[in-house]
Amino acid sequence: MLNEKCEECGIGRCQSTVVPFLSSMGARMLVFPNAPATKCDMCGYVAYDPRFLLALQQMFTQLQAESQAARRRHQRISDRPSAWTPARRSG
Repeated sequence: MLNEKCEECGIGRCQSTVVPFLSSMGARMLVFPNAPATKCDMCGYVAYDPRFLLALQQMFTQLQAESQAARRRHQRISDRPSAWTPARRSG
């Protein structure tokens, strides 16, 4: 969308630039200070580069898979009975 008519206002022209990308993830904030995007010179509408958004999506998918795998490994270890069990007293 380099120097094309703005999708939002239909008047301005969009130019390539870098802008901050902010997103909340639960109690955390994700910040990319120099995300590639296009910005309208009239209304200021920002459209992030689709390749950047795809890379973010792939990164989050990989992180989620790694997190789930780590949880499964931890669960398998903690579900094992310990080798030592206390002797039961009779009587």
